[in-house]
Amino acid sequence: MSGETATRPARVLEVFFQLHNRGGEQVARDIEIGLAERGHDVEVVGFFRRPRNGGIDIIPDAVVLNDGAVSPLSTLTTLVKFAKYVRSVKPHAAIIHTTAAALITTPLLRLLGVRRRIVIHHNPIGTYQGGPWVWIEKLMGSLGFYTDVVFVSEKGLDQVADYPARYRQRASTILNGVSIPAVTPRSRELVRQSFGIEPGQLMALSVGSLEHQKNQRVIVEAAGDAESVHLIIAGDGPLRPELERLAKELDVAVTFTGNIPRAEIVELYHTADVLLFPSLHEGRPLTLIEATLAGIPVVSSDIVENRAVLGDAADYLDPQDSSAWASAMTELALDPEALTSLRARMKDAEVTTVDDMVDGYEALLA
Repeated sequence: MSGETATRPARVLEVFFQLHNRGGEQVARDIEIGLAERGHDVEVVGFFRRPRNGGIDIIPDAVVLNDGAVSPLSTLTTLVKFAKYVRSVKPHAAIIHTTAAALITTPLLRLLGVRRRIVIHHNPIGTYQGGPWVWIEKLMGSLGFYTDVVFVSEKGLDQVADYPARYRQRASTILNGVSIPAVTPRSRELVRQSFGIEPGQLMALSVGSLEHQKNQRVIVEAAGDAESVHLIIAGDGPLRPELERLAKELDVAVTFTGNIPRAEIVELYHTADVLLFPSLHEGRPLTLIEATLAGIPVVSSDIVENRAVLGDAADYLDPQDSSAWASAMTELALDPEALTSLRARMKDAEVTTVDDMVDGYEALLA
């Protein structure tokens, strides 16, 4: 924990367009707790909440303005509710997560006199929006609708190198930090038995939302060609039915856990043989930071954002090459020395702490 706050206590809103149960929400939760511990008054507010999967809410006390479905009309009516909410709480600062929330709320927040309007890009610009939205975002950042633009990786900041000077002057990098809850895991044998993993099988873990970005399809396909592998896929999302059908068609040994509490995920980090992380794009992937803290060996997609977290500590593969993933799984399943070597390399990985991350955001409140 950092020392006494260098800024006056502030009223802070963290704003989402649609609350999910993903990495951005975990970052917001850690910021909320970290700033509150330093004397700031922090609330998280979302226009909408994606339907719950498994009953797990990363931010259980978030204010949700609309329990209905997202549509142009519901967005407009919820924006009116948001304006009334902002007038009632009179925040000094707003930390806005995701581009959609930034484009919708920052003009209103500026009009209502919120002094600090801090926009966080959790993923590279253009990942979730293209065409005119990129230009609109650039324009709004340049004209001062944002007072600060935060990127969670150096690659994100590099993307705006040719943006107008006024945008770049507001831009900085604050690396995501994360902590994992202290748990006393059950024995490895007991956990393996609970999933029906046979002796000698590789217990290969995947953690993340089941959606296109996370690319779990490639590891399910690979497991169909690999030898002696049992996949544990922790998470939920829109692609779960498709992945379950694929696993059944390929006769893959796999367990889908759905959304589970973080303590159970940490137990899996401590008891699984390897973490598979085949994502197509990332900002600053929290799963890899958690894996580093837990010391689980990692095989990751070969993208800049993942290498920025793990450096030489992981093995990297083409995220589209299922045969390469199958070969890697088979090698780790059949060659204990390969797995031991990969585990030893994880000791060289370094991560940003939550306190470091909160320091960065607190400095922007001044």
